Amino acid sequence: ALLVRCVPSMQVLVTTRSWEGGCAGLPAEVALKVVELKPLGGDDAAALLRRHAGGTAIEATGLDVLLQACQGLPSRLRLVGCTLRRADTMLHSAPGAQTA
Repeated sequence: ALLVRCVPSMQVLVTTRSWEGGCAGLPAEVALKVVELKPLGGDDAAALLRRHAGGTAIEATGLDVLLQACQGLPSRLRLVGCTLRRADTMLHSAPGAQTA
């Protein structure tokens, strides 16, 4: 709920079938598990994934860091399937889907 409230253009859906990746606009200390990035407009989702996602999950400092970092994502992107993790411990999850 906090993530969606902070970033109105995002939809959060936590799932176990996620691949670990990062986003180009996020600082190094933030880790995301990303299922997919969906464009809000007509851009190709696969092309957006190639441009804005990649790498592996690294240690996150906290939910507040994620909230700040997600403000830097391109407004036409929607982040779906996001979990914040620190080491092996799940810090935050938002089950279900929530749209702005």
